[in-house]
Amino acid sequence: MANVLGVSRSGFYQFLKRSKNELEKYNPEFAVSFGKRG
Repeated sequence: MANVLGVSRSGFYQFLKRSKNELEKYNPEFAVSFGKRG
């Protein structure tokens, strides 16, 4: 978690997008609710 501080904002968003795509594979319903919140 510490190296997240050194990551640029765009890099962080790419990381979130990648994590969300992984979640969609395993739990589509969570991804849908996650998308509504964001």
